Amino acid sequence: MTDLAQSIQALLAGLLLNFLQIEAPSAPAEPGATPSIRPQTEVSHREAAQLVADHPEFWSAPFVLANRETREIWVWGQVTGMIPGDPVEFFVIYEQSGQDYESLMVTFAKPSDIHKALEFIGLQPVGPVDPARHRFWPRGDHVIPTFSFVPKDAEEPIEVPAHEWIVHPDESVMKPGTWVFTGAPMLPDPGDPETKVYAADVFGPNSVASTFNLRNTLFDLPKQGSKTGMYGHYNRNPAIEVAEAAPVILHLTPPAPDDLITETDLKIQVLDAEANLMVQGLPGVESTTLEALSQNLAEREDQIFWIEVDFASEVPLSTLINFSRQLEAIENASDKLRVEPPPTGQLYYQAYNPDARYRDRNNRPTQPLELQLRVDTEGQVNAHYIEIDEQWGEGRRPNLIERRHDLTSPEAWGERITNDPPLVRVLFVFAPGELRHEDLLKWLTPVLETFPVVFVYDLEN
Repeated sequence: MTDLAQSIQALLAGLLLNFLQIEAPSAPAEPGATPSIRPQTEVSHREAAQLVADHPEFWSAPFVLANRETREIWVWGQVTGMIPGDPVEFFVIYEQSGQDYESLMVTFAKPSDIHKALEFIGLQPVGPVDPARHRFWPRGDHVIPTFSFVPKDAEEPIEVPAHEWIVHPDESVMKPGTWVFTGAPMLPDPGDPETKVYAADVFGPNSVASTFNLRNTLFDLPKQGSKTGMYGHYNRNPAIEVAEAAPVILHLTPPAPDDLITETDLKIQVLDAEANLMVQGLPGVESTTLEALSQNLAEREDQIFWIEVDFASEVPLSTLINFSRQLEAIENASDKLRVEPPPTGQLYYQAYNPDARYRDRNNRPTQPLELQLRVDTEGQVNAHYIEIDEQWGEGRRPNLIERRHDLTSPEAWGERITNDPPLVRVLFVFAPGELRHEDLLKWLTPVLETFPVVFVYDLEN
C-alpha cells in the first residue's frame, strides 16, 4: 500500500470514528415514532465520499463505500431498538422496511447500491433460494460481516462479528460464519410493470441480510432454513448493550481463500436404463454409477459439490424414478451435496419422487389436472388429461367426478392449456415405466410455463 493510500485509509478511519461517536438521539416526542440519525449519517458519508472522490480504487453511493484494493465495504446505519432475547429475523434491513423490531441494524443505503459495491470489489452472486426456479440452496460469494458501534456506558467503538449478536434458545452464541451474497432478483415495478426494479429496494421486508432463506434479500446464511423453521432459533444477544439509534457501521470483507470451503460444480448425465453416469467436473472420474460417485464424494474432505442432473433422452421413466429416489436419499444424508436447478426444459429431479400418498385422489388437498400417457403396441404415445370435480354433499369427503379429454398432439394440449389455464398450477403425470424421457418431455414442454409444479408417477407401480 502506498503512502498516499495509507494516508487516505487513516483519514477514512478517523471519519468513521467520528460518526460512531455521535450520541444516540433521545426518543421522539411523537408516539410510536422511531429515533433517527439519518441527517448526521448523510453528513458523515458525504465527508467520506468527498475524501476518496478522486481515487479510482474507491466507489461510493449514498451511505455505502467500497475499496477495491483492500476489498472492504462500509455501510452506514443505526442500531434498532430490538428487545434483547427477542427472535432475530434479519441482521440488517433497509430503512423503509418497518421490520426494525426483528432486525439488528437499519441501513439508509439501498440494497441495490450495496450489491454494486460487492461487485466493485470483485464478488458475484449466483442466486437466492427460489423454489419456483428449483433453487433450494442460497449460492454466491461469501463475506465476513462485522458491526462497529459504541456500547452503552463506553466511549470508544468496538467491532463485533455479526454472529456474536445472536444466541440460540440454549443461550449459546451463534458459531462464527459467513453470509452468502445471493443478490435479490429484478422484478416488475408495481407502478410500471414494464420496468424492472431491484426487489430488496422496493418489496418488503426489504432485507439486506436475513436469518432464513428468502428470495428478496441481498445476503442469506449458507444453509437451508424457512422463516417458520428458523423462528426463535436466532435471538438477540442480551450481553450486547447499545442504545437504540446508536450509529453503526456494517463492515464487509471476503474471507481469505484458505478459509473458504472449496465449492465444485459437477454435471452428471444419466445415460441409459442402467443409470450409468457421465461426470463432468471431477478430475479422474468420467463414467461411474450413482453409488460409486456418492462414495467418492464422501471421501473428499472440506468440499461442497453443486450438482446439475441431466437425463439423456433415451432414459426410461422407471430409471428416472429409481435414480431420483436414490439421489434424494443421498442428498438428505449428506452435508456436501447441493442439487442445482435442472437444464432448461427438464424437470427438477425430485419431480420423479413425489409423495406416494397423492396417488390416491382422496389424500390430495386439491385436485390438479392429471395427464395420463400410454404406449400402444406400435410404440405410439396416446394421451388424455383428466379434470376432477369435487361435489360436496353431507359427508366429510366430496364425490370426485372425472372429466376425461383425449389429446391428439402435444401442440394441441399446449394450446388448450394456454387458452384455458387451470386455477391449480400443479400437474400430476401418470405414465408407463418404459416411456422414454424425450417422449415424456414432448408432452410436458408445451405446458411447463403453466405448471411450475409437476409430479410424475409410474402408471403401473
